Amino acid sequence: MRNYPAVLAALLFVPFGMLHAQADWLALPNPTNIITICPGGNAVGSLVVLDFGSNMAPTDVAFSSSSTDITVIGIPPTQCPNGNFAVINFFLFASPAATGSYSVTATLSHSGGLNPTLLVFTVNVQGQITTTITNASGANVLCPSSSATLVANATGGNPTSYRWYLNGVFTGMTSAVLNASVAGSYTVSAINTCSVEGPKSAPTVLTTGVPTQITAETCILLPGGDYQNTITLQGTNLAYQWRRNGVNISSGGDFAIVNTPTSTQLTVTNVSSHDGAVFSCIITGACGSAFSSGCVALPVELMSFIGAWTEGGVRLEWETGSEINNEGFEVQRSSDGIEFTALEFVPGAGSTEVARQYGFLDEEGASFPGRVLYYRLRQVDYDGSSNLSDAISVVVPGNGGLELLAFHTGGESLEVTLLSGGERNLRLILSDALGRVHIQTQLALPLGQTRLTIPSTQNLPPGVYYLYLSDGQVRRSWPVYR
Repeated sequence: MRNYPAVLAALLFVPFGMLHAQADWLALPNPTNIITICPGGNAVGSLVVLDFGSNMAPTDVAFSSSSTDITVIGIPPTQCPNGNFAVINFFLFASPAATGSYSVTATLSHSGGLNPTLLVFTVNVQGQITTTITNASGANVLCPSSSATLVANATGGNPTSYRWYLNGVFTGMTSAVLNASVAGSYTVSAINTCSVEGPKSAPTVLTTGVPTQITAETCILLPGGDYQNTITLQGTNLAYQWRRNGVNISSGGDFAIVNTPTSTQLTVTNVSSHDGAVFSCIITGACGSAFSSGCVALPVELMSFIGAWTEGGVRLEWETGSEINNEGFEVQRSSDGIEFTALEFVPGAGSTEVARQYGFLDEEGASFPGRVLYYRLRQVDYDGSSNLSDAISVVVPGNGGLELLAFHTGGESLEVTLLSGGERNLRLILSDALGRVHIQTQLALPLGQTRLTIPSTQNLPPGVYYLYLSDGQVRRSWPVYR
Protein backbone atom coordinates (compact mmCIF):
# COMPACT_ATOMS: atom_id res chain seq x y z
CA MET A 1 0.00 0.00 0.00
CA ARG A 2 1.39 3.31 -1.01
CA ASN A 3 1.75 5.90 1.81
CA TYR A 4 3.04 8.94 -0.09
CA PRO A 5 1.56 11.68 2.15
CA ALA A 6 3.34 10.56 5.31
CA VAL A 7 6.68 10.15 3.54
CA LEU A 8 6.44 13.46 1.71
CA ALA A 9 5.50 15.23 4.92
CA ALA A 10 8.67 13.92 6.52
CA LEU A 11 10.75 15.03 3.54
CA LEU A 12 9.53 18.61 3.84
CA PHE A 13 11.76 19.03 6.89
CA VAL A 14 14.91 17.80 5.13
CA PRO A 15 17.29 20.35 3.53
CA PHE A 16 16.98 20.21 -0.22
CA GLY A 17 20.70 19.53 -0.67
CA MET A 18 20.29 16.16 1.10
CA LEU A 19 17.74 14.81 -1.37
CA HIS A 20 18.78 12.66 -4.32
CA ALA A 21 16.11 12.07 -6.98
CA GLN A 22 16.29 10.32 -10.32
CA ALA A 23 13.13 9.63 -12.29
CA ASP A 24 11.32 6.86 -10.33
CA TRP A 25 12.94 7.17 -6.86
CA LEU A 26 13.97 9.52 -4.09
CA ALA A 27 16.61 8.85 -1.37
CA LEU A 28 17.93 10.68 1.68
CA PRO A 29 20.18 9.85 4.66
CA ASN A 30 18.55 8.67 7.88
CA PRO A 31 19.11 10.73 9.96
CA THR A 32 22.44 12.16 8.69
CA ASN A 33 25.10 11.43 6.11
CA ILE A 34 27.95 11.90 8.67
CA ILE A 35 28.92 8.81 10.65
CA THR A 36 31.60 8.68 13.39
CA ILE A 37 33.36 5.40 14.04
CA CYS A 38 36.35 4.26 16.11
CA PRO A 39 39.47 2.54 14.71
CA GLY A 40 38.74 -1.19 14.73
CA GLY A 41 35.10 -0.42 15.56
CA ASN A 42 31.77 -0.71 13.75
CA ALA A 43 28.60 1.30 13.16
CA VAL A 44 25.25 1.05 11.34
CA GLY A 45 24.00 3.61 8.82
CA SER A 46 20.72 3.89 6.96
CA LEU A 47 18.86 5.80 4.26
CA VAL A 48 15.20 6.26 3.33
CA VAL A 49 14.20 5.29 -0.23
CA LEU A 50 10.87 6.20 -1.88
CA ASP A 51 9.92 4.41 -5.11
CA PHE A 52 7.25 6.32 -7.07
CA GLY A 53 6.10 3.17 -8.97
CA SER A 54 6.14 4.74 -12.41
CA ASN A 55 8.02 1.90 -14.13
CA MET A 56 6.63 -1.07 -12.19
CA ALA A 57 10.14 -2.08 -10.96
CA PRO A 58 11.61 -1.95 -7.41
CA THR A 59 14.63 0.26 -6.52
CA ASP A 60 17.87 -1.59 -5.74
CA VAL A 61 20.54 -0.18 -3.37
CA ALA A 62 24.21 -1.24 -3.51
CA PHE A 63 27.08 0.02 -1.30
CA SER A 64 30.76 0.74 -1.87
CA SER A 65 33.65 2.29 0.12
CA SER A 66 36.41 4.71 -0.88
CA SER A 67 39.05 2.66 1.00
CA THR A 68 39.82 -0.87 2.02
CA ASP A 69 40.17 0.46 5.58
CA ILE A 70 36.36 0.83 5.61
CA THR A 71 34.21 -2.23 4.90
CA VAL A 72 30.55 -1.60 4.05
CA ILE A 73 27.86 -4.32 3.76
CA GLY A 74 24.20 -3.76 2.97
CA ILE A 75 21.82 -5.39 5.47
CA PRO A 76 19.02 -7.24 3.62
CA PRO A 77 16.55 -6.29 2.38
CA THR A 78 18.43 -3.74 0.25
CA GLN A 79 15.51 -3.19 -2.17
CA CYS A 80 12.62 -0.74 -2.00
CA PRO A 81 9.36 -2.31 -3.38
CA ASN A 82 7.78 -0.69 -6.41
CA GLY A 83 5.54 2.22 -5.44
CA ASN A 84 6.47 2.16 -1.75
CA PHE A 85 9.19 3.39 0.64
CA ALA A 86 11.75 1.52 2.75
CA VAL A 87 14.56 2.11 5.24
CA ILE A 88 17.75 0.50 3.92
CA ASN A 89 20.44 -0.27 6.52
CA PHE A 90 24.13 -0.98 6.05
CA PHE A 91 26.93 -2.16 8.31
CA LEU A 92 30.34 -0.38 8.60
CA PHE A 93 33.61 -1.76 9.97
CA ALA A 94 36.86 0.27 10.32
CA SER A 95 40.23 -1.46 10.36
CA PRO A 96 42.53 -0.74 13.36
CA ALA A 97 44.73 1.32 11.01
CA ALA A 98 41.89 3.55 9.80
CA THR A 99 42.14 7.26 10.59
CA GLY A 100 40.66 10.46 9.17
CA SER A 101 37.68 10.83 6.81
CA TYR A 102 36.35 8.33 4.24
CA SER A 103 33.29 8.11 2.00
CA VAL A 104 30.69 5.37 1.56
CA THR A 105 28.44 5.49 -1.51
CA ALA A 106 24.91 4.09 -1.80
CA THR A 107 24.05 3.48 -5.50
CA LEU A 108 20.30 3.41 -6.36
CA SER A 109 19.18 1.70 -9.62
CA HIS A 110 16.67 -0.76 -11.12
CA SER A 111 16.10 -2.84 -14.21
CA GLY A 112 14.33 -0.01 -16.03
CA GLY A 113 17.67 1.22 -17.38
CA LEU A 114 17.63 4.69 -15.85
CA ASN A 115 20.92 6.22 -14.75
CA PRO A 116 21.74 5.30 -11.14
CA THR A 117 21.70 7.83 -8.27
CA LEU A 118 24.62 8.14 -5.84
CA LEU A 119 24.09 9.04 -2.19
CA VAL A 120 27.42 9.67 -0.40
CA PHE A 121 27.99 9.21 3.35
CA THR A 122 31.01 10.71 5.15
CA VAL A 123 32.68 8.34 7.62
CA ASN A 124 34.92 10.03 10.19
CA VAL A 125 37.26 7.68 12.02
CA GLN A 126 37.98 9.18 15.44
CA GLY A 127 41.77 9.43 15.72
CA GLN A 128 43.89 10.08 18.77
CA ILE A 129 43.75 13.59 20.24
CA THR A 130 47.02 15.47 20.82
CA THR A 131 47.49 17.87 23.74
CA THR A 132 49.70 20.72 24.91
CA ILE A 133 49.98 22.39 28.33
CA THR A 134 49.59 26.08 29.13
CA ASN A 135 50.86 27.32 32.48
CA ALA A 136 48.21 29.90 33.39
CA SER A 137 50.26 30.99 36.42
CA GLY A 138 53.08 32.21 34.18
CA ALA A 139 55.91 30.95 36.41
CA ASN A 140 57.42 27.48 36.63
CA VAL A 141 58.67 28.01 40.19
CA LEU A 142 56.63 26.76 43.15
CA CYS A 143 57.22 28.94 46.18
CA PRO A 144 56.26 27.70 49.66
CA SER A 145 52.47 27.26 49.95
CA SER A 146 51.95 28.21 46.30
CA SER A 147 50.70 26.27 43.27
CA ALA A 148 50.64 26.55 39.48
CA THR A 149 47.53 26.30 37.28
CA LEU A 150 48.15 23.98 34.32
CA VAL A 151 45.62 23.89 31.46
CA ALA A 152 45.34 21.09 28.86
CA ASN A 153 44.72 22.16 25.23
CA ALA A 154 43.32 19.53 22.84
CA THR A 155 43.87 19.30 19.07
CA GLY A 156 42.11 16.89 16.72
CA GLY A 157 38.85 16.22 18.55
CA ASN A 158 36.72 16.80 21.61
CA PRO A 159 38.06 14.81 24.57
CA THR A 160 35.76 13.08 26.99
CA SER A 161 38.41 13.41 29.71
CA TYR A 162 42.14 13.84 30.33
CA ARG A 163 44.88 12.00 32.20
CA TRP A 164 47.51 14.03 34.10
CA TYR A 165 50.90 12.51 34.91
CA LEU A 166 53.59 13.63 37.40
CA ASN A 167 57.02 12.21 36.61
CA GLY A 168 55.32 9.59 34.43
CA VAL A 169 52.86 8.41 37.12
CA PHE A 170 49.11 8.98 36.69
CA THR A 171 47.92 11.51 39.31
CA GLY A 172 44.26 10.46 39.20
CA MET A 173 43.24 13.89 37.86
CA THR A 174 41.07 13.86 34.71
CA SER A 175 39.85 17.44 34.26
CA ALA A 176 41.22 19.98 31.77
CA VAL A 177 42.73 22.12 34.58
CA LEU A 178 45.22 20.91 37.17
CA ASN A 179 46.29 22.81 40.30
CA ALA A 180 49.90 21.66 40.70
CA SER A 181 51.51 22.12 44.12
CA VAL A 182 54.31 19.53 43.83
CA ALA A 183 57.48 20.14 41.83
CA GLY A 184 58.24 17.76 38.97
CA SER A 185 57.60 17.01 35.30
CA TYR A 186 53.92 17.22 34.26
CA THR A 187 52.40 15.71 31.09
CA VAL A 188 48.79 15.23 29.99
CA SER A 189 46.92 13.09 27.44
CA ALA A 190 43.35 13.20 26.10
CA ILE A 191 40.74 10.44 25.95
CA ASN A 192 38.60 10.51 22.79
CA THR A 193 35.01 9.33 22.31
CA CYS A 194 36.33 5.84 21.56
CA SER A 195 37.97 5.73 25.03
CA VAL A 196 41.37 5.75 23.32
CA GLU A 197 44.15 7.67 25.08
CA GLY A 198 46.17 9.98 22.87
CA PRO A 199 49.91 10.68 23.10
CA LYS A 200 51.27 12.53 26.11
CA SER A 201 52.05 16.22 25.75
CA ALA A 202 55.51 17.72 25.96
CA PRO A 203 56.43 18.06 29.65
CA THR A 204 56.03 21.18 31.74
CA VAL A 205 58.62 21.17 34.52
CA LEU A 206 57.90 22.89 37.84
CA THR A 207 60.75 23.50 40.27
CA THR A 208 60.78 24.25 43.99
CA GLY A 209 61.52 27.85 44.87
CA VAL A 210 63.43 29.09 47.92
CA PRO A 211 62.33 32.25 49.80
CA THR A 212 64.59 35.20 49.09
CA GLN A 213 66.70 35.88 52.17
CA ILE A 214 70.02 37.57 52.98
CA THR A 215 72.27 35.19 54.90
CA ALA A 216 75.35 37.43 55.28
CA GLU A 217 76.51 40.96 54.48
CA THR A 218 80.00 42.39 54.85
CA CYS A 219 81.46 45.86 54.30
CA ILE A 220 85.27 46.11 54.19
CA LEU A 221 88.01 48.47 53.08
CA LEU A 222 90.41 46.59 50.82
CA PRO A 223 94.22 47.08 50.92
CA GLY A 224 94.89 50.12 48.77
CA GLY A 225 91.70 51.85 49.87
CA ASP A 226 88.89 50.30 47.77
CA TYR A 227 85.54 49.74 49.51
CA GLN A 228 83.77 46.41 49.04
CA ASN A 229 80.28 45.25 50.00
CA THR A 230 79.45 41.54 49.68
CA ILE A 231 75.97 40.05 50.18
CA THR A 232 75.32 36.31 50.36
CA LEU A 233 71.76 35.06 49.80
CA GLN A 234 69.45 32.15 49.36
CA GLY A 235 66.62 32.25 46.84
CA THR A 236 65.48 31.29 43.35
CA ASN A 237 66.06 33.26 40.13
CA LEU A 238 67.66 36.15 41.98
CA ALA A 239 68.21 39.56 40.41
CA TYR A 240 70.16 42.42 41.99
CA GLN A 241 69.96 46.21 41.86
CA TRP A 242 72.66 48.19 43.66
CA ARG A 243 71.95 51.75 44.78
CA ARG A 244 74.04 54.72 45.97
CA ASN A 245 72.09 56.94 48.35
CA GLY A 246 68.87 55.48 46.95
CA VAL A 247 69.80 55.99 43.27
CA ASN A 248 70.34 52.94 41.02
CA ILE A 249 73.92 52.28 39.89
CA SER A 250 75.52 49.75 37.52
CA SER A 251 79.01 48.53 36.73
CA GLY A 252 81.32 51.16 35.26
CA GLY A 253 83.49 54.02 36.45
CA ASP A 254 84.05 53.77 40.21
CA PHE A 255 81.72 50.75 40.53
CA ALA A 256 82.39 47.08 39.77
CA ILE A 257 79.55 44.61 40.37
CA VAL A 258 79.96 40.81 40.30
CA ASN A 259 76.81 38.66 40.56
CA THR A 260 76.39 34.91 41.08
CA PRO A 261 73.17 32.89 41.64
CA THR A 262 73.62 33.23 45.43
CA SER A 263 75.70 36.39 45.98
CA THR A 264 76.40 39.89 44.76
CA GLN A 265 79.45 42.05 45.37
CA LEU A 266 80.03 45.76 44.87
CA THR A 267 83.56 47.19 44.78
CA VAL A 268 83.95 50.98 44.88
CA THR A 269 87.18 52.65 43.79
CA ASN A 270 88.12 56.29 44.36
CA VAL A 271 86.57 55.95 47.82
CA SER A 272 87.46 59.49 48.90
CA SER A 273 84.89 60.89 46.48
CA HIS A 274 82.19 58.68 48.01
CA ASP A 275 82.85 59.33 51.72
CA GLY A 276 79.62 58.92 53.65
CA ALA A 277 77.66 57.51 50.71
CA VAL A 278 75.29 54.67 51.61
CA PHE A 279 75.43 51.65 49.29
CA SER A 280 72.62 49.13 49.45
CA CYS A 281 71.05 46.45 47.26
CA ILE A 282 67.51 45.41 46.35
CA ILE A 283 67.26 41.68 45.70
CA THR A 284 64.24 40.20 43.90
CA GLY A 285 63.55 36.52 43.29
CA ALA A 286 60.82 34.12 42.30
CA CYS A 287 59.79 33.82 45.97
CA GLY A 288 59.92 37.35 47.37
CA SER A 289 62.31 40.25 47.79
CA ALA A 290 64.97 41.32 50.28
CA PHE A 291 66.71 44.60 51.04
CA SER A 292 70.24 44.93 52.35
CA SER A 293 70.69 47.14 55.41
CA GLY A 294 73.26 49.26 53.56
CA CYS A 295 76.86 50.12 54.30
CA VAL A 296 78.55 53.49 54.53
CA ALA A 297 81.76 53.94 52.54
CA LEU A 298 84.23 55.03 55.23
CA PRO A 299 87.95 55.73 54.78
CA VAL A 300 88.33 53.68 57.97
CA GLU A 301 87.62 49.97 57.75
CA LEU A 302 85.20 49.46 60.62
CA MET A 303 85.18 45.70 61.21
CA SER A 304 82.63 45.67 64.06
CA PHE A 305 80.60 48.00 66.26
CA ILE A 306 78.61 46.49 69.15
CA GLY A 307 76.92 47.65 72.33
CA ALA A 308 75.52 45.95 75.41
CA TRP A 309 74.06 46.85 78.79
CA THR A 310 76.31 46.37 81.82
CA GLU A 311 75.83 47.24 85.47
CA GLY A 312 77.81 50.43 84.95
CA GLY A 313 75.96 51.61 81.86
CA VAL A 314 76.06 50.91 78.11
CA ARG A 315 79.38 49.44 76.96
CA LEU A 316 80.35 50.20 73.33
CA GLU A 317 83.17 48.39 71.51
CA TRP A 318 84.39 48.68 67.95
CA GLU A 319 87.29 47.41 65.86
CA THR A 320 89.00 48.71 62.73
CA GLY A 321 90.86 46.57 60.19
CA SER A 322 92.80 49.52 58.79
CA GLU A 323 92.79 53.31 59.07
CA ILE A 324 93.72 56.14 56.72
CA ASN A 325 94.36 59.63 58.22
CA ASN A 326 91.99 58.78 61.08
CA GLU A 327 91.95 61.46 63.78
CA GLY A 328 89.36 59.61 65.83
CA PHE A 329 85.75 58.77 66.60
CA GLU A 330 82.97 60.91 68.02
CA VAL A 331 80.53 58.67 69.93
CA GLN A 332 76.91 59.76 69.50
CA ARG A 333 73.69 58.69 71.25
CA SER A 334 69.97 59.02 70.40
CA SER A 335 66.76 58.03 72.15
CA ASP A 336 64.71 57.93 68.93
CA GLY A 337 67.24 56.89 66.27
CA ILE A 338 66.87 60.26 64.51
CA GLU A 339 68.37 63.05 66.62
CA PHE A 340 71.89 62.19 67.90
CA THR A 341 73.98 63.93 70.58
CA ALA A 342 77.79 63.77 70.85
CA LEU A 343 79.01 62.03 74.05
CA GLU A 344 82.79 61.62 73.75
CA PHE A 345 85.70 61.81 71.29
CA VAL A 346 87.98 58.75 71.14
CA PRO A 347 91.36 59.38 69.39
CA GLY A 348 92.19 57.20 66.36
CA ALA A 349 95.47 55.62 65.18
CA GLY A 350 96.10 57.85 62.17
CA SER A 351 97.06 55.54 59.28
CA THR A 352 97.61 51.85 59.93
CA GLU A 353 96.88 48.46 58.39
CA VAL A 354 96.94 46.77 61.81
CA ALA A 355 93.61 45.95 63.46
CA ARG A 356 92.76 48.25 66.41
CA GLN A 357 90.15 47.88 69.18
CA TYR A 358 88.30 50.76 70.84
CA GLY A 359 85.81 51.06 73.71
CA PHE A 360 83.61 53.55 75.57
CA LEU A 361 81.28 53.28 78.60
CA ASP A 362 78.15 55.45 78.54
CA GLU A 363 77.39 55.69 82.27
CA GLU A 364 74.47 58.05 81.60
CA GLY A 365 72.66 55.23 79.77
CA ALA A 366 71.37 54.02 83.15
CA SER A 367 69.18 57.12 83.34
CA PHE A 368 66.97 55.72 80.52
CA PRO A 369 65.31 52.67 82.16
CA GLY A 370 63.17 50.59 79.84
CA ARG A 371 64.28 52.60 76.81
CA VAL A 372 65.98 51.67 73.55
CA LEU A 373 69.10 53.77 72.97
CA TYR A 374 70.81 54.20 69.60
CA TYR A 375 74.55 54.76 69.12
CA ARG A 376 76.69 55.60 66.12
CA LEU A 377 80.25 56.68 65.40
CA ARG A 378 81.27 59.81 63.56
CA GLN A 379 84.72 59.05 62.15
CA VAL A 380 86.81 62.22 61.62
CA ASP A 381 89.86 62.61 59.33
CA TYR A 382 92.75 64.99 60.00
CA ASP A 383 91.47 67.23 57.20
CA GLY A 384 88.15 67.64 59.02
CA SER A 385 86.08 65.37 56.72
CA SER A 386 83.88 62.88 58.54
CA ASN A 387 81.70 59.82 57.99
CA LEU A 388 78.91 58.25 60.01
CA SER A 389 78.67 54.57 60.84
CA ASP A 390 75.45 52.59 60.92
CA ALA A 391 73.50 53.01 64.17
CA ILE A 392 73.21 50.17 66.66
CA SER A 393 70.60 49.79 69.40
CA VAL A 394 70.87 48.76 73.05
CA VAL A 395 68.00 48.02 75.44
CA VAL A 396 68.28 49.50 78.93
CA PRO A 397 66.43 47.21 81.39
CA GLY A 398 62.91 48.36 82.30
CA ASN A 399 59.44 47.89 80.84
CA GLY A 400 59.07 51.07 78.78
CA GLY A 401 61.08 50.42 75.62
CA LEU A 402 59.51 48.75 72.62
CA GLU A 403 60.82 49.36 69.09
CA LEU A 404 60.43 47.82 65.62
CA LEU A 405 63.93 47.31 64.19
CA ALA A 406 63.13 45.66 60.85
CA PHE A 407 60.44 43.85 58.91
CA HIS A 408 60.45 41.54 55.90
CA THR A 409 57.47 40.45 53.79
CA GLY A 410 57.39 37.68 51.22
CA GLY A 411 56.12 34.15 50.79
CA GLU A 412 53.49 33.21 53.34
CA SER A 413 54.47 35.30 56.37
CA LEU A 414 55.50 38.70 57.75
CA GLU A 415 58.72 38.72 59.76
CA VAL A 416 59.39 41.53 62.25
CA THR A 417 62.35 42.20 64.56
CA LEU A 418 61.41 43.86 67.85
CA LEU A 419 63.52 45.33 70.65
CA SER A 420 61.91 45.31 74.10
CA GLY A 421 63.04 46.88 77.36
CA GLY A 422 61.46 44.08 79.37
CA GLU A 423 59.33 40.97 79.29
CA ARG A 424 55.74 41.64 78.29
CA ASN A 425 52.56 40.05 76.93
CA LEU A 426 51.57 41.83 73.76
CA ARG A 427 48.46 42.10 71.69
CA LEU A 428 49.36 42.27 67.97
CA ILE A 429 47.03 43.65 65.28
CA LEU A 430 47.72 44.00 61.54
CA SER A 431 45.24 46.25 59.72
CA ASP A 432 45.05 47.91 56.31
CA ALA A 433 44.85 51.62 55.48
CA LEU A 434 41.04 51.51 55.88
CA GLY A 435 41.31 50.15 59.42
CA ARG A 436 40.16 46.63 58.54
CA VAL A 437 41.81 44.05 60.83
CA HIS A 438 43.43 41.15 58.95
CA ILE A 439 45.45 39.50 61.75
CA GLN A 440 45.00 39.63 65.53
CA THR A 441 46.92 37.55 68.05
CA GLN A 442 48.61 37.48 71.48
CA LEU A 443 52.32 36.85 72.03
CA ALA A 444 54.90 36.80 74.81
CA LEU A 445 57.93 39.02 74.23
CA PRO A 446 61.19 38.53 76.15
CA LEU A 447 63.73 41.20 77.09
CA GLY A 448 66.00 42.28 74.24
CA GLN A 449 65.84 41.63 70.52
CA THR A 450 63.33 39.11 69.15
CA ARG A 451 62.44 38.06 65.62
CA LEU A 452 58.79 37.09 65.15
CA THR A 453 57.02 35.37 62.26
CA ILE A 454 53.41 36.37 61.64
CA PRO A 455 51.85 33.70 59.35
CA SER A 456 48.92 33.83 56.95
CA THR A 457 49.83 37.05 55.13
CA GLN A 458 50.42 35.50 51.70
CA ASN A 459 46.88 36.35 50.51
CA LEU A 460 47.08 40.03 51.41
CA PRO A 461 47.30 42.29 48.34
CA PRO A 462 50.36 44.56 48.03
CA GLY A 463 50.06 47.85 49.86
CA VAL A 464 50.58 49.69 53.15
CA TYR A 465 49.50 47.98 56.40
CA TYR A 466 49.80 49.04 60.02
CA LEU A 467 51.26 46.93 62.80
CA TYR A 468 49.89 47.71 66.29
CA LEU A 469 51.50 46.37 69.50
CA SER A 470 50.15 46.97 73.00
CA ASP A 471 50.58 45.51 76.50
CA GLY A 472 48.03 47.81 78.17
CA GLN A 473 50.63 50.40 79.13
CA VAL A 474 52.94 50.76 76.17
CA ARG A 475 51.42 51.15 72.72
CA ARG A 476 53.32 51.30 69.43
CA SER A 477 52.28 51.39 65.77
CA TRP A 478 54.35 51.27 62.58
CA PRO A 479 53.55 51.16 58.85
CA VAL A 480 54.73 48.01 57.07
CA TYR A 481 54.67 47.27 53.36
CA ARG A 482 53.75 44.17 51.40
